[in-house]
Amino acid sequence: MYNISSFHPGSVSALGPTDRSKETRKQEVTYCCLKFHTLLSMPKKKQTPTSKDRKEPSRPPLPWRLIAVVLGVLCLGLLVALSVLISIFLQASNEVAEQKKTLLKQQEIRNNHTQLQESMKNCMQQKKDLQDQYSILADALKKKEETCGHCAKSWIQHGESCYHFSKKMKTWPDSKKYCSSQGSRLLKIGDKEELGFITGLACMHWIGLSHKNISYSCKWEDGAVHSTHLFPLRPVQDGGTCALFHTGNALAYNCAEDFRCICEKPAA
Repeated sequence: MYNISSFHPGSVSALGPTDRSKETRKQEVTYCCLKFHTLLSMPKKKQTPTSKDRKEPSRPPLPWRLIAVVLGVLCLGLLVALSVLISIFLQASNEVAEQKKTLLKQQEIRNNHTQLQESMKNCMQQKKDLQDQYSILADALKKKEETCGHCAKSWIQHGESCYHFSKKMKTWPDSKKYCSSQGSRLLKIGDKEELGFITGLACMHWIGLSHKNISYSCKWEDGAVHSTHLFPLRPVQDGGTCALFHTGNALAYNCAEDFRCICEKPAA
């Protein structure tokens, strides 16, 4: 390498033109090399980063996928819970409906049971009434046997009268004719004692009481006016003018209806 310390300005002028140009190039090369080595030997300064070169610290990316998964799981859980609740509600509704049907059936059974009890009670009462009537008839027959000859067969004696309860059903005019053919007439109730006797035996029977018009008074077959203090004649059918006796009451029925009758005549 060329030694720069041996270079003097005056030495350049002593050289020729060619030598001078070569010498000049050598000096330039030597200068560039010295400058390069000087630059290399100098300590490097740290470059201050500009605002553009400064990078903001990287933030961790937001866990969107995790949030999406969590939300999906929550939605799925809500759907499952809703399905379970709907299933429970439907099951409870079905159970309530079945219980309601069962209660209605039980109520219907109880109602039927109550009706059966009422029917049985009525039947027992009817049985008792029939037994009472049978007892009365038995007593009447017994009295008849004791006073043999006073009343004909199939007639019941009470006091000084004989009573016949027909088995065939006839209209009121035909019943009147029937009693007349038996040597008697349709029943005439004269007092409370006779009323009590007939009440225990009669059940929907024609008697000898009638009226021509509702405004007129009721009369018996013999023309005697009926006393309403003994029992009234109650209108039941429109146009009913003939008396039908039933459990102590006289009912105004249509004379063309068919019922049994009670005939009466004095004991022989």
